[in-house]
Parts: sequence; C-alpha cells; structure tokens
Amino acid sequence: MLKKRRSKVALISLISLIVVLLVGAFTWLHFNSTRQLPLGSRQKVEHLPRVKIKGALSQTVDTNPTVRFSFKDKQTGVEEKGYATMKWQGQSSRRYPQKNWKVTFYKDKSRKHKLKWRANPGWKKHSSYVIKANYIDATQSRNIVNSQLWGDMVATRAGAPKQLTHSQNGGAINGFPIEMKVNGDRWGLYTLNTPKDAKLWGLDKHDPTNIAISSNQWNKADLFWSDKVHYNEDGWTSDIPKELTTQQKQDFERLVHFVNTSDTKTFKAHASEYLDVNSVIDMYLFTNLIHDQDGLGRNLELLTYNGQIWHATMYDLDSTWGLYENGRHIYPSGESVSHNYPNQGDLKTAEGNRLLQQVVQAYPNRVQARWRQLRKTTLTPNKVNREFTSFMTTVGDPNYQNNFQRNPGIPSKKLTSLMQLRSSIDRQFKECDALFDNYTSNVKRLHFNYVAPTLTESERESSRAKASSAKAQSENSRNDDSSAVSPK
Repeated sequence: MLKKRRSKVALISLISLIVVLLVGAFTWLHFNSTRQLPLGSRQKVEHLPRVKIKGALSQTVDTNPTVRFSFKDKQTGVEEKGYATMKWQGQSSRRYPQKNWKVTFYKDKSRKHKLKWRANPGWKKHSSYVIKANYIDATQSRNIVNSQLWGDMVATRAGAPKQLTHSQNGGAINGFPIEMKVNGDRWGLYTLNTPKDAKLWGLDKHDPTNIAISSNQWNKADLFWSDKVHYNEDGWTSDIPKELTTQQKQDFERLVHFVNTSDTKTFKAHASEYLDVNSVIDMYLFTNLIHDQDGLGRNLELLTYNGQIWHATMYDLDSTWGLYENGRHIYPSGESVSHNYPNQGDLKTAEGNRLLQQVVQAYPNRVQARWRQLRKTTLTPNKVNREFTSFMTTVGDPNYQNNFQRNPGIPSKKLTSLMQLRSSIDRQFKECDALFDNYTSNVKRLHFNYVAPTLTESERESSRAKASSAKAQSENSRNDDSSAVSPK
C-alpha cells in the first residue's frame, strides 16, 4: 500500500513538472521571442500589396527625388504606376533607421500633372499618401486600428460637424499593410496611409476660417496654462494652412485665453462659444482607454471650420496599449514616464492638459454618460481584440519575421505582439470601467493641475538638439520641394 502511494505521488509530481515546463516553454515562446501571432492562428494572406520604387531614395539623407513607382494589390485588383516625389515624414521618427515617407504622385516625369488614385476601392482619390514604417511598433497595427476605433467614435458623437462625419473615417487616417521594394531591394513591412491634409478633416484650404493646428511639446503654453503661445517646433504648428495669418493666430489665442483664465463656473457657462465639448470628452476617454501616453502634448490636434468653435481630433496613435514612445518599454515604465511627461504621465488628470481638465471638471456627468454609451457597442474588449486580430492575421507571422530580418533593430519585436495587445486591452478596459462608470463621484478624487516633466539637463539638451535637427531637416525639405530635379 505504501509503495502504491509513493508511486501515485511520484506520478503526480512528474505530471506537475511536465505542466510547469510546458507552461514555461509556452510563455517563453510567446513573450520572449519575435513571434507576433499565437501558434496555430489562422493567417489570411501570404502576399501583401506591394509598392515598388526605382530612383535615388535614401534612408540616411532627407532628399526629395523624383522616382518611378508602381503599386499592386492582388486581393483588390488595384494597380497603379507613374512618378512620385518622396521625402521623410514625421518628427521624432526621423532618427530611426527605417523612415516614414510622404509620397506625392504624378502622371509625368516633369511633375506637371498630379496623379490622383485610390489605393483602396473604398477610399477617396488622393494625390499623396504616407508610407509608414511604424518603426517602434513591431505589430504595425496600433496606428491603423486605433484610428479606425476613433472614426467609429466620431460616427456616434452627438453634434459632430458634418465636415467630419462626411469625411473618410471621421477625420482619422485609413491604412493597410504593404511591402516595399526599392531598386529591387526589399525594405520590409510598412503601412500605406491616407495623408494628413485638408481632405482628411473636410477642411476647405481656401477658407481662412478653416484651420488645423497641433502642439509639439509639454510646456505650459502647449497645455493651455499660459497665453504666451509660440508657433514653432517647441510650441504649436499649423497644418492647415502652412502659415497662420495674424487673424488666424488671434482666433486660436482667443481659445487659449478662455481655457487658461476661466474658472470652472465660467468655463461651463461659455464653453459652447469656443469649443466642441463632446469632441474633447471623446479625446479624454480615448486617450485613457488606449493609454495614449504621447497624445496630449506633442500630438494634440485641434480643428475649426469657422475660426470660433474648435474640435479635438486624434492623430499619431502608435505609442499606445502599453507601448512606450521609443518602443523600448512596455508600460508601466515608471521612471521614464514620470520624467518625460507632466503629472508623472497620469492620463486620468489629462497629463496636466488644462483644456481637457476644464472640460471634465465642468461636465463630469457627460463624461460618465458618454462612456456608458460607447461601452454598449462602439468600444468593447471583443471588438477591439477583433480589430487587432484581423489586422495582424492579414499580415501573417512569416511577413513579420521577414521584416525583422530586414530591419533587425526594431525595438519592440520581443516586447509586443497580439498576445501583449490582448493583455493590455483587458487591463485598460477594466481600469477605465472602474474610473468612468461612476465618474461623477471619482472625479472629485482627482487632483487637476500641471506639474512639469522632471527632465535632466542632458535630456533637455537632447530634446533641444532633436528639435533643432527636425527644423533644419524641414527647411531642407522645403528647399528641395521648390528646386528638386529628376535624377539622371
């Protein structure tokens, strides 16, 4: 009897050891490898749409050459070819070895006639697109999927302007994964995105009351705590038009002054004269849900169709769902966040952004009601998981692995994956439900203020150097635009 008992205990111990080893191996395989999709997952395609470029294109020098291009998508049957000019797109992404590209298309080599075409049958025609490397995001999915989710929110928002609701994807970008070859060499995996231009938001670029403006930094003037607005790489940059007139600056500063100087009672009484409150509420909810750590300072985008009422919209959504801005950490990366962002990166208090803070303190009941409305169908864990799964299985793990071989320096290739995204989605929905489902009570416990980032002097110097470099590159690009010639 004793021998039987010992044999039984030994068998149970052996089985337990095997289970532990299997679980350990499974965990290592999924979270300590470059694998992006779970084992056994269905993968829809092996051959992605392909862009081919022939010409003097460089990943090390920002020029604006005229090149030959061709595009082919076997799935949709879309094909196009012609000429194009290509220049680097983005700011902080310029320092990465794999660049983003703003591509403008022409019918002829002399660039006299723009070429407008649909990269996707459901899109509007565009004469330019962005070929995005998504270098920090190994999944390539965050920017596209988040933009689709934001577009769904705009479609359900009460009082959204018709210019946005009638625009493609509610004023958010569209895109899909592609492969790019340059002079016969595979450059790897990218996404082809609709451009950041007037058409994106339904703006009339010939109407001086139509403006799009974005913030670049985390100082008080960028976060509505000061009237001293700066229009440069360290302050606000105009997207539409390229340069603001004196009147357009006054229109924007009218908003800044109101937000900065109003108490909660005054703000609530007059906000509708300056602001689309519902759009700001959506931005607050969405940045908290996707954990958009980088979205309320450098990437805050505001639009107006009449120079008076300003609307908040979302752009550049890759530093989300746990991925830190440089792709080298999964949130929480406590020290980096507390050093680089106001209020130690606390999104519940809008990272010190007074515009959002004013809105949520004045209208906590509307914040709560909107969250409950969105959670019914527009924002659910199942839907968000489904969107990411669909995107990533379309790419397929072989294409991800090929991209890592071509671009081995991608920082998040062992940190993020569909499995990591699912974990973050589960966490973020639970945290946001706990905060917003009873927001009228929870808001009273939040401390709304502005505490500057605690950057070291070397970090500040690095930030200044990057801004200076970006400015020089931008000026070079503008010069290239005006004097570019076709390579011989």
